[in-house]
Amino acid sequence: MNTGLLDVFKPLVSQGSTDWASCEYEQSSEFKTTFEKFTMELSQGIQSLSGGIDLPSPEPTEVDRNMPLNDIAKDHPELVAKYEQLLEVWCRLIEQYLEQTLEGQQKDSGDAGPRTELDFWRSRLQKITSITEQLRTKERKMVFGLLQTITKVSQEVAPKNRQSVFNTLRRWKQIEIAITEAFNEAKDNVKYLTTLEKFIEPLYNGTPDTIIDTLPALMNAVKMIHTIARYYNTTERMTNLFAKITNQMITNCKECVLEGDEPESMWRKDPLVLIKNLYSCIHLNQHYQDYYRQTKETLLTLPKGKQFDFSETLIFGRFDLFCRRVTKLIDMFQTVHQFTSLSQHRFDGMEPLVKEDLQDHAGGVPDQTP
Repeated sequence: MNTGLLDVFKPLVSQGSTDWASCEYEQSSEFKTTFEKFTMELSQGIQSLSGGIDLPSPEPTEVDRNMPLNDIAKDHPELVAKYEQLLEVWCRLIEQYLEQTLEGQQKDSGDAGPRTELDFWRSRLQKITSITEQLRTKERKMVFGLLQTITKVSQEVAPKNRQSVFNTLRRWKQIEIAITEAFNEAKDNVKYLTTLEKFIEPLYNGTPDTIIDTLPALMNAVKMIHTIARYYNTTERMTNLFAKITNQMITNCKECVLEGDEPESMWRKDPLVLIKNLYSCIHLNQHYQDYYRQTKETLLTLPKGKQFDFSETLIFGRFDLFCRRVTKLIDMFQTVHQFTSLSQHRFDGMEPLVKEDLQDHAGGVPDQTP
């Protein structure tokens, strides 16, 4: 099913708007977004079945598992050595996974939206859960049981590598603590980020105007996360979340202006409709920053609570730059509209001037596209 959706249906669904016949742009956009989300979740679900990492199982052995562990440790020192090596492999794999996944999160694309945060932590929770489930199997419990037995028996009974086993188990104890902490962190982050899900949906499927209507609820949900979340409420993560919200707003604004077409199509659209859509982008940025600062001021009345002490340049910088370019486009298309209207009237000597001015503005197309 996953292969069919990705290789057959997705390319067809993702084709240009001309293949959607009389379907409204908002309807096709909503369907594409829902389809993309479903295929992503399906792929992640399949991937999570392997747990991200596959901890190798102990090799089959002819040792009678019903024997007391003390006897196995005394009579089969080679098995103890194999289990110790296996545990070291588990330690290395789990350490690498816990470190690399968090490092990979920092490498999101520059325009990643807030949904990537929830997707990341859901996937991480699934994979860590899978690791813990692998460690609970009977074969792997045998590894821990036998190695722990070595550290409890006397030196005379135990094999010569008793101290080595002790060091390996001590290393594992630290990793076990790290796994528990990582699981709690992922579970807590998923819990709170899930509360954002219904508020960030308009960022993907709505228009700038509908996003404005949901901003108070969105800001309140973010404030709640910052106030009471155990792990996610750090300055770095909250700033990153706000920046991703901003990224998706910019993406939404571009889609609203272009309506699913290529940037060059702007010059074939009705200037009045285009100007209206461009103004909606500026209004969204203004309301977004207004609601942010209102929330910040509200928190200042509670001096003992956590504050919105984030870098506004990192949060709003891209949106401000985008809106400066939008303002230039508005000025340009207002001029285009004025001269287009003027060209419909016939005055002696005006046609060459109108034609020349329209050509001058058209020459600025590549530099002024949002």
